[in-house]
Amino acid sequence: MIQTIMRKDRTYLSKYILVGSVLKISLLLGLLIVNGSRSLYAQELAISYGQTRGIGGDHSATWSLDLKYPLAKHFMWSIGYLNELSIRGRHRDGFLSQAWIHQPFLRDRIDVSAGIGPYFSDDTQSYKGESEIEYAPGYVASLALSFHITEPWVLRLSYNNVQTTSYDSDGLLLGLGYLLPNGQSNRHTSAFSLQPSKRPRRRNEISVFLLRTFINVTSTPRAWGGALEYRRSLGAHLDWTTTLIDEGDAEAIHRRGIPTQLWLTDAFFRESFSLGAGLGPYLHQEDSNGSDDFHVAALASATASYRFSNQWAVRFIFNRVVGDYQLNADVLMLGLGRRWGPGR
Repeated sequence: MIQTIMRKDRTYLSKYILVGSVLKISLLLGLLIVNGSRSLYAQELAISYGQTRGIGGDHSATWSLDLKYPLAKHFMWSIGYLNELSIRGRHRDGFLSQAWIHQPFLRDRIDVSAGIGPYFSDDTQSYKGESEIEYAPGYVASLALSFHITEPWVLRLSYNNVQTTSYDSDGLLLGLGYLLPNGQSNRHTSAFSLQPSKRPRRRNEISVFLLRTFINVTSTPRAWGGALEYRRSLGAHLDWTTTLIDEGDAEAIHRRGIPTQLWLTDAFFRESFSLGAGLGPYLHQEDSNGSDDFHVAALASATASYRFSNQWAVRFIFNRVVGDYQLNADVLMLGLGRRWGPGR
């Protein structure tokens, strides 16, 4: 059981996250459309693990997951997730977005890059059995050295300097990346082609999910729940969703509601596999401490989908619920979806 959950009024911070992120996604959509027809490197999906040094020189394990998109010959953009596991009883993690400059050498076998961008993190702190979540915005500046060992695999050594309102840290990570194909055999492919796909794509999808909720406090209360999602394709790389979610009874809170999100998406392997990132408001009702109130939070999400037939797909979604108090949560969803409607 949770002994004490310290509450703060952070409504204005939640609004800041939501509005700022929506503006950022709108800008990126414009950049992607402008650069859609250029011949560029393929997208790179990578997972990394290493060590970070933070408060008082203490060390902790850290890991990250990111997806890089080329925008021009020497420029890239990335979205990612960074997790700094535990430094003096503090656990910080969150989403980041970075702009990169890079330069290849030795016939593209080696690539040197530098990136910087905003970091939207939560810093979970514990003291004498009490837990408190501090929203800790900041930025991450990075240097990376990549080795294209054998196509499509990439070995990456990266350094992160993290500056936030909670504490600063430095991390060194070793990662393995995979160059996602765009229908051509080499890395010099169009990152975003706005031309219609040669393979018909269903515009509608409805999915049923089993989910697991993790409230972001030290004792980590958990719950099983369910969700029903409707997804509509608005364009080659833009989806819209609305969802009915019941996060389950996680001791401190039982939350249920309706989020709606816009998604940046891309498909690979003849559109059998897709990745996406979404953001939007989450109107929900809470049962906590005897209250039964309505709230609005921000919902930031990442998804991966595998289509095993023309109509059926398996989808995984990672959600971060960012509210105006201490009961932020991670919601992991796995479900089965059916697609229908005219192809395009």
